[in-house]
Amino acid sequence: MRAAAAIALAALLAGCAHYEIVGYYASWKDPIAFDARDVTMVNYAFIDFAFEQQTPALERLATIKREHPQLKVMASVGGWTGSGPFSNMASTAASRAAFIDAALRFLRRTGFDGIDLDWEYPTEIGVPCDPGVTCERPEDKRNFVVLVQEMRAALGDRYLLTIAAGADEKFASGQWIAELSRSLDWINLMTYDYHGSLGKTSGLNAPIDRDPRDSTGASARESVERLIASGVPREKITLGVPFYGKEWAGCEPGPAGDGLYQRCGRYVAEFDFTALDGKQGFTQRWNEPGRVPYLVKPATGGFITYDDVGSIRDKGRLVKELGLRGAMFWELGADRNGVLRRALASELPH
Repeated sequence: MRAAAAIALAALLAGCAHYEIVGYYASWKDPIAFDARDVTMVNYAFIDFAFEQQTPALERLATIKREHPQLKVMASVGGWTGSGPFSNMASTAASRAAFIDAALRFLRRTGFDGIDLDWEYPTEIGVPCDPGVTCERPEDKRNFVVLVQEMRAALGDRYLLTIAAGADEKFASGQWIAELSRSLDWINLMTYDYHGSLGKTSGLNAPIDRDPRDSTGASARESVERLIASGVPREKITLGVPFYGKEWAGCEPGPAGDGLYQRCGRYVAEFDFTALDGKQGFTQRWNEPGRVPYLVKPATGGFITYDDVGSIRDKGRLVKELGLRGAMFWELGADRNGVLRRALASELPH
């Protein structure tokens, strides 16, 4: 009853709430033009404090921030390919202190509003490290908690501190994540990549609710509810939204003839939402449990999972329904025409 009452109260208050809309800015892409009114925060991904040079993208963000002082700009550290050093850095008091000192120097020099830590993932690194290099430890989660506690103390109330967290049960559940959240302003929960490049079975990238046909049983709602059940406050969670699609080829049609949750010949690639217009010969379908679209091409066994304006709006409604802090999306450059981010912004007062 308590959970139901909390959700009901959150829904009642949603009409007058102010939501965060966090957009990641991929540093390796060409400078991106965007309307600063569509977001409340930009996370520049990814920063290496060892390098001092200003890139065109950083300079552009500085200009946008001057023109829109209400916009917050964060330095995101790590990422899928850049998380290798985290385990060593977090393992000793001296190395943590050096990292925090470098972060503070960066913030004071650039005028950024805070730090976003994207460790993928404590105790189980995503990209294997070089031979002889340690990049994961059994004590990573405990060390992460200590790191953010020390960062919070150093950053005080002047700067923001957030993390990007995997939606998998291994990383977004348990006492450790609740303890971690106490030192954070919020957690950007990566509620996507439930199916993808690691397998040859087609599936939905980011379903809102569980599809009984899906053997993984994964969904954005279940990931959020698991985080809440672990003790993370609703107001410290932003719902991750993907602005990209994934494609498989040679998929078996399956009983429904749509190639969904079927063995495929190969995983093709991940692609930006903006590139969707180049996908010819596909037919759109809709998955009602997941409340997301997908595309099929029976002649070749092609299958594409993605989000469109309708599913993005539904995810904005889920944010309000669950009483969350807001939404986060990856990433600005994948939606260069602003179609998806305007849909999200129209759904969430900010």
